[in-house]
Amino acid sequence: MPDVPRISDPNRKLYAAFDLKQGRFLQFAGLKTVVGSARAFLAGHRQGKTEGDVLQMPGAFLLHRGRVVRSFYHESPADRPDYLGMAILPEESEP
Repeated sequence: MPDVPRISDPNRKLYAAFDLKQGRFLQFAGLKTVVGSARAFLAGHRQGKTEGDVLQMPGAFLLHRGRVVRSFYHESPADRPDYLGMAILPEESEP
């Protein structure tokens, strides 16, 4: 989804505002993450230079008219939210 805006937050203010936590060892070294990393590697994806807080857990949020209408908190770095499903606004999904 290259046309979707993303935000860089090196001071981690938004991470705190959205209550995104630091990961624990097993979230990064667990089977799900190891398998996901292996699949990405075999598909040709390589990790670039490590920057920032490597233990910061990600999240995905849809904001509409100043409020959060969808949220996804990763339990593992290997989690992949349904980005397109998240993009459906509540009033659009009702008959």
